[in-house]
This record gives sequence, structure tokens and C-alpha cells, in this order.
Amino acid sequence: MTHTRYIKGILLVATFIFCGIMNAAPVTKRPPLPVVDNGSPIIGGAHERSEQSRKAQPATAPQKTATAPQKPAIHENSDKGPAHVPSKGSVNKTVPATVDTKRPAPYAPAKPAPTSQEHAAPKSTPRQTPAAKPAAAYKPVPLTFPEISHKTRKYYDLKKIAARYNFHVVEGKDHDLRVLTLVTQRKETLVFTEKKPLFLIGNLHASLSYPVVYEKGRYLLEKTDYSEFIEPLLRTTLLPRRKIKNIVIDAGHGGKDQGASSGKILEKNLNLLMARKIAAILRIRGYQVSMTRTGDKTITLQERCDFATKKKPDLFLSIHCNSAEDASISGIEVFLANPPDVPSFGTTNIGKKGAATPFQQTSALWAFYTQKALLNATKATDRGIKRKQFKVIIDTPSPALLVELGFISNKDELQNLQKKDYQDKLADAICDSIDKLSKTLKPQNK
Repeated sequence: MTHTRYIKGILLVATFIFCGIMNAAPVTKRPPLPVVDNGSPIIGGAHERSEQSRKAQPATAPQKTATAPQKPAIHENSDKGPAHVPSKGSVNKTVPATVDTKRPAPYAPAKPAPTSQEHAAPKSTPRQTPAAKPAAAYKPVPLTFPEISHKTRKYYDLKKIAARYNFHVVEGKDHDLRVLTLVTQRKETLVFTEKKPLFLIGNLHASLSYPVVYEKGRYLLEKTDYSEFIEPLLRTTLLPRRKIKNIVIDAGHGGKDQGASSGKILEKNLNLLMARKIAAILRIRGYQVSMTRTGDKTITLQERCDFATKKKPDLFLSIHCNSAEDASISGIEVFLANPPDVPSFGTTNIGKKGAATPFQQTSALWAFYTQKALLNATKATDRGIKRKQFKVIIDTPSPALLVELGFISNKDELQNLQKKDYQDKLADAICDSIDKLSKTLKPQNK
């Protein structure tokens, strides 16, 4: 009996000790990992926190908390929405712990579970993106058209040119001559008349090297007339971009060469007066101006060209006044050099030398700006834009013009040329045309 009581006492003490240990370190049952339909745990992927965020999260002791029943997990490939990932410590009772592999999966299979080495978030490495190559600058090219041979020259069909530019075409007649009018998108007009070496651009007259030819319903324009004269007016983007800063002003004649005269009025003096006015305005506007002569000095044509070559100007402008035996003739005209191998204005002689192509095209646009500005300012008669082989505009290394400001042989025009306000209009108009050309040719910012 005593032995039995002793054994019961030992069992009672052991029971008390065991219960105390259990109360001191309670054991919590870890919920099973939720599994997707292929039996792989939901680890990694878009729903896993990054390694940096996990390291920043403070560690907390497990707690016994009751969790509310959660909605069934939806796989991210399902059309019902993104997958639901239970938070740590919660149990998703709607997801079974095992899956019968013999039954078809109710959802699309998920990606295989990563291996143990893949559990850690991969180290992010900066992606090496190759440096983007700068886009090639747009460089316009001249337009070309099917060539038509006529009397040893090459011609373009004006109707094909109009179609390329999307111009409207109107055919008509001027007395017995056929006329073709091209109407631009801005309602400006270019008018060509058969058998005539000229055209109208807006209300301005401009000369051509060869007459327009009408043949079998086609109006033919000589190839050089288009490429060197008309195309630069229609497509100013073809011209080389350049900053206009340095300008040479040439006062025509001088010294022993008095030029034209009317009584006591000498052309050389009017030329110098106008050259000084133009130079003064240009300097005020920020240009650097050099003059071939600043006084009544005899200078040869070659010396003027040598002066321009030394100065390397961006523009060269020669100032003149006109004269004619017919005292009724009046008006303003602008000359630029004709291209190589084409006749000068008013002759059939083929020039052996002409302006370089880039300068010729820029000169054509500048001539158009200058003539338009002068006529708008003075309302003088339009004598046109002409191309001729004057030495000072052929042998200068820049775009060059020779401007005839009026006829001193015409009584009314002579009076105007001696009036200060009229002189100021002429000078301002020329300077405005240079400003406009400078703006057109301004280099684009890179």
C-alpha cells in the first residue's frame, strides 16, 4: 500500500511539472502553405515583396489571431481578376492542402515553383541601354522630272511640275499666245507664256534663259530655269543654312567713271549716297558692313571683286542707277548672275562662266525679296528680275545682286531719286530684304 501511494505521488509530481512546461512554452500549429492547382506553393512572382522591403520589415513574434474566412483564391490568368495571396499567419480554408492530380484543374496551370536557390529575390542589375543614335537631320533634295529634249536643251513639263507641287492649273490665251497659270495652295500665281523668256511670280516679272515651249499640249520649261531660278523660290529649304553677318556694299562707278548723267546729276554720286545710307542702316541693325569705296575714287571692276574676295562676305550688293535713250522708260530692276552655259538676259550668247550653284540659288531668292520690297515701298514700275553676266556679281565669292534703283533719264524718277524720303524708302526696303533673307537662311538650332 505504501509502495502504491509512493508511485502515485511521483506521477502527480510529474504531471504538475509537465503542465508547467506546457504553460511556459505554448506550441502553435503552423497553417499549411496555400497551393495552386498544380500543387506548388505561391512563392515569388508579382505578388512577392522585394528583398529590400522584406529586410526593412521588423520581425514580430507569432500571435494567435482569429482570421475571418477569405474569398477563394483566383489565379492571375483567370478572367475573374488577379490572384489572391493570403497574408502571413492567415489560413485560406477554401484552398485544399492537396490536389487530386487525376482530376482536371479548374484553373489554368501556374508557373512551376522556383527551386530553393530561387527563393531569394534576384539581385537587380542596371540594364545597359545602348545610347540612342541622334536622328539624321532632314536634308531636302531637288525635285527631278522626266526630261524632254528640244533643240539640244533639256526641258521639264510644267504640268508635271504643277502636279508634284499640288498646284492648280489654268490654261488661257494672251492674244494668240497660249498661257499656263499655276495657282499655289496660298492662291499665289506663276504665269508662263509660250515663246516668251519670262514669267510672272505674283505680280513680279522675272526673266528666263529660254522661252517657254508649247508642244503637243505640253508647256515646256528649260531645266536650268527651273532648278536654278524657280525651285529656290518654291522650296527655300533647299538653300544652304548660313548666318548673314558680313556684307559688302559696292557703290557703282566713281572717280573718272561717272556713270550715267542727267545735266549736273551724276550717277556715281547718287550711287555713293545710297550706298552710305544702306550701310548705315545695316550697321544699326547689327551687320558688319564694308564698302568698296567711301569717296569719289576710281576703282576697276577687278579691284571690286578682289576687295570682296578679301572680305569674304556673306552677301555682296552693288548699287546703281539706270539710264535710257527713251526718256519715258522708268522703273526698278534687279540683276543676278546667270548660271553657267546659259545666255545672259537680252542676248543669245552663251556665257562661258556663271555663278556657283549654291550662290546662284540663294541670289535668286534674295533678288525676289529685294524686288518685291522695293516695289512695295516706292510703287515704282516693275522692270523685273533679270540674269546677266555682270563681272562684279559673277566673280564674288557670295550671293550677289546688282540693283538699278531708277532711271535718271526719266524726269519724274530723277526727281524722286533726289528726295530724301524716297531715298530712305529705297534704303529701308533693301535692308528689309536682307533681314528677310537672313531669317530664311538662319541655321537651325541643333
